[in-house]
Amino acid sequence: QLLNLLLEVSGRMADCCLDDKPVDGDPRARYTNQWGTGMMNAPVANPMGCCAALLCPCPMSMYLRYLVLEKDVSKYVCCQGYYDIACHKAGRYGESSCPWVCMAVESLFCFSCSISSTRMTIMDTRNIMPDPCDNRLIRFSNMLQWLSCICNMLAMVMDEFDALASIIDFAADVVFTIISTCMQAQVHHEVTNHPRPANFGMMGTVTRIGAGGKEGTLPEQARMGAGGGGGGFCPSCGARGNGGRFCGSCGAPM
Repeated sequence: QLLNLLLEVSGRMADCCLDDKPVDGDPRARYTNQWGTGMMNAPVANPMGCCAALLCPCPMSMYLRYLVLEKDVSKYVCCQGYYDIACHKAGRYGESSCPWVCMAVESLFCFSCSISSTRMTIMDTRNIMPDPCDNRLIRFSNMLQWLSCICNMLAMVMDEFDALASIIDFAADVVFTIISTCMQAQVHHEVTNHPRPANFGMMGTVTRIGAGGKEGTLPEQARMGAGGGGGGFCPSCGARGNGGRFCGSCGAPM
């Protein structure tokens, strides 16, 4: 009976992981821009980034966050606030005084949250919609993690599940490594081609989706660049600022 129940649960999980639709109520589904490359094609589109993510995943996670924050670590908080819950609140762990140390701890001990929050940051600052194939890959990896957890719990009370739990553990680890590598290669490809949100031709307000799917507005500095004022990009034409209060190309206020 337990085996039949496990097979039924696995079947339902498989149905869920084959679904390519966004999560119900996901505000990112309203975004209009698309990824430069999907996770499936990221190793081909960005082989060097893929190798770096595979061989040095934690340092690559830190480097990508640095790039996504436009090389301004003063903008860094733990997981960029996407996983705030209960007593855990980003910005309360000394990020302002030692951002690199906090970023290293986050990347080392909360690796999956670290790369996911970097990916969500670049999606929110560039209005990039979820990719259907990416949804399938991420859900497939999550399904294997759930299945691994179930098998290990069953193995605690039934020796017959020991071998199955070991096999599922190995498969889940391999798939997670591949998915996380492709995810980091995808983000690196995107931030390399569009270093700042203005390079994407974005205009107006940028929406940020925080913990629990709540929407908020990113500060102007996060959209324009670290320096604010004339140090970022023109919100009208996207030209690089010249240090003044008005764009040198179109004359719009910076």
